[in-house]
Amino acid sequence: MLEVVSQFKYLGSMFTSDGMLDTEIAHRVASASGAFARLHQAKIWSSKALSLSTKLQFLQTIVMTVLLYSGETWSLLDKHLHQLSVFHMRCLRRICGISLLDHITNSLILKRCETFPVESQLRSKRLRWFGHIFGWLTADCPNYSCMDS
Repeated sequence: MLEVVSQFKYLGSMFTSDGMLDTEIAHRVASASGAFARLHQAKIWSSKALSLSTKLQFLQTIVMTVLLYSGETWSLLDKHLHQLSVFHMRCLRRICGISLLDHITNSLILKRCETFPVESQLRSKRLRWFGHIFGWLTADCPNYSCMDS
């Protein structure tokens, strides 16, 4: 007999009985924070030998991948997007050595780092996923092809 639980982890994602994303977003932020901390312990962020662009590649490749894992399937509320964005900006500020007391806006930091906000990254993931699903549907199920007249 299976035990009834209020939440469980499957393929790295947290699922809850209420279907809300609060637990999943908290789990993603905690996991990405751990990845960021491990890179900090490895002296990646403070290294003078690495350029800013190399550090940002580490951030995008490791930390943001962990943060946005399976994000193409999320139906986000504003509070979730805010949590993800706050984490992303905190990482960028730490890498660039910018404090909140420096009063530099998020848009200037994004421009300086030549990166996109979390919302844009999620939108890109969704569009890529939609293209994948659409291609699969049109290839395997000719009835769904939009090219048919």
